[in-house]
Parts: sequence; C-alpha cells; structure tokens
Amino acid sequence: TTPDPTTPDPTTPDPTTPDIPDPIDPERDIVLVGENNQASHVVTGNTLNVQNDAACVVLYTIDNGETYTKLAATPNEAGGYDFDLTNVPTNAVIKIAIKGDANGDGKLNNLDVTQVKAAVLGKITFDSMTNLIVDVDGTDTVNNLDVTQIKATVLGKISLNW
Repeated sequence: TTPDPTTPDPTTPDPTTPDIPDPIDPERDIVLVGENNQASHVVTGNTLNVQNDAACVVLYTIDNGETYTKLAATPNEAGGYDFDLTNVPTNAVIKIAIKGDANGDGKLNNLDVTQVKAAVLGKITFDSMTNLIVDVDGTDTVNNLDVTQIKATVLGKISLNW
C-alpha cells in the first residue's frame, strides 16, 4: 500500500517537539553511606533531590576519597531537600550520609555519640568524609557541641537540621 501523506511517519522526528533530555542523569555515581541508610534520591538536570526522615549530608569526591566537598541543602516543596550539582564534576562520586553517623552504618545511635566524643578527646581520628558528616553544628570542626547535638538527637530531644 501507498503511505498516506497526511499521516506523520513515526520514524521521523517531529520538528515542532523539542528534544528534551531524559531527566535522570545516569552518569552520576551516587552512593548511600551505610547499609541502614534509607534515603531516596533522584537527579533531575543539575539537581539532586533527597528524601529521608533523618537529616542527611551530601558530599562529593573527585580524588578517590582523599578530600570531600559538602553540598548545601535547600528545602523543596515536596518535603525533601535539593542539592545543586551544577559545579560538581560529572566524574565525582556523590555520597549521601546520615548526618552525625560517625560509624557509617546508616543510622544515628549511641555508638555514634561515643565515637564523636572520642574524636573530640583526641582518642580517635576521623577521615575527611566522616569529619564532614559529624560536624553537625557546621563550624568545620568536630567539637563538644556536635557531641551534644548528636546525643540529643539519639535521645529524641531534637532533630538535626539538613
């Protein structure tokens, strides 16, 4: 049969429809820190959206974990938090961790309080990623206020801010 010239050919792209890229960026390497970490995430364009009951920290590394950069969280209308990936290299490994989770098991508990207290007393040393995760007061130093806030969170007295 002869094709009907008024029927568009499904194999020919429609020039009136813009070429919209897939909103999920499969090139990003995103890792949840801790086997109990229940955070959900999706990347749309240059935005990483994270949803979780517990406050999270989002960091990235481009040097196999020697150094990490922490991303700022912005609340969104859906009740989660957005992280801007515009300046994050596409080859970076992005990690989502539970804020204050010193031992990296994906949950906040008394073991984390004990480890942060030991670090403040100089008995143990954290790697660069853990330092950023347990610096819950945002002073760029692990200190007694971090211990106090993590303990109060474990006891259910406060919730950590993203």
